[in-house]
Amino acid sequence: MATVRNQLPNIHTFASVIPPARATVFLRAAGGNPERALALHDWNEAVGAAFYPSLQKVELGLRAKVGAAMEATWGSDWFADPDFLRINDYAVHKEVATAIGRLKAREANVDADGLSDKASFGLWVGLLRPIFNPPVWMTQLRTSFPALPATVGRHELASLASHAANLRNRIDHHETLIGLDLSADHADVMTLLGWIDRPLAARARTTCTVRQLLRAKP
Repeated sequence: MATVRNQLPNIHTFASVIPPARATVFLRAAGGNPERALALHDWNEAVGAAFYPSLQKVELGLRAKVGAAMEATWGSDWFADPDFLRINDYAVHKEVATAIGRLKAREANVDADGLSDKASFGLWVGLLRPIFNPPVWMTQLRTSFPALPATVGRHELASLASHAANLRNRIDHHETLIGLDLSADHADVMTLLGWIDRPLAARARTTCTVRQLLRAKP
């Protein structure tokens, strides 16, 4: 197969904006055909965008459900409660501090609503870790997630939430999606959304175009 630098000048739009290392991935997937590489790159953008509405619903749902569990355990200022602050999870406390810093920089109220708005996806996933099981999830899991099947526990919920966050970050950072099992990824996102809220998942399925795009891969 010809090198990227030899192939890309044949498709100037692709060559002018796609770094060679990234272009190599698409050219290899396209068997060295630059026109198909461009089509795959367009497809990569489209399928990433198609995932986004469902992933957004997942993140917003987790903010609401996990946040409610935190408030039920430690009150409306749960993030400042001494018992919460004593939990040894550096990553979670760093995420909380970052969100509080963003609120203070905007001179906004430092409260649960503000934290929900400014904290990253990673905080809500982090709050599902095992260290929060005794104080929170042993009593709040079924209350916060009533649609969770009886055979599914915090571990499975946390695993799919972490996977969804990683996929969202990969899409956000414009990473390549070819080579991933996107059909399985889509199924996992929809399963997680159903655990968060069944009607919301049903609504997402009516508008999601991921499966159509997977069938139309160049």
